[in-house]
Amino acid sequence: CERGLAGTLTIAGDGPLREDCLAKVRASKYGDRIRFMGAVSRETGEQLRAECNVFTAHNQIGQHSRQEEAFGVTIIEAMAAGMPVITGRSGGVVESVVDGETGTLFTPGDMEAHANALLQMSDAKTRWKMAHAGWTRASNHFCLSRQMTVLRQMLLCRESTQDT
Repeated sequence: CERGLAGTLTIAGDGPLREDCLAKVRASKYGDRIRFMGAVSRETGEQLRAECNVFTAHNQIGQHSRQEEAFGVTIIEAMAAGMPVITGRSGGVVESVVDGETGTLFTPGDMEAHANALLQMSDAKTRWKMAHAGWTRASNHFCLSRQMTVLRQMLLCRESTQDT
């Protein structure tokens, strides 16, 4: 915000760090530009994706859980909704987001890189280009018919190895 980002942050989701997040929102001098929604319905999620310009998450190994994002369904949903994705390079996210094409990946914990990526999305042309590439990638690589084909191939391969 101090560098000119004129946006708002909508946080949708819930979990064990909810109270920590709410405390940080209350303590932030930009708290009036942060909307914390908690858990949302599928319909509300769809509405949020339709209203927002960018999807961002600071994916990293969890401080308490020591886990990282295995796949990132929310990231695929954002790309399928035509949103560029800005997130930490962590876990399965690197299989979904093509850095510089469908969004921006940064080193987890690097707040400066996260801020730079958000500022880059102020440019509508860049945003549109990445959004379109993300939609194309989600449509081609993560659609149900492709996933069914991959699963069938995996199962057939497993069956053939068990027969030998």
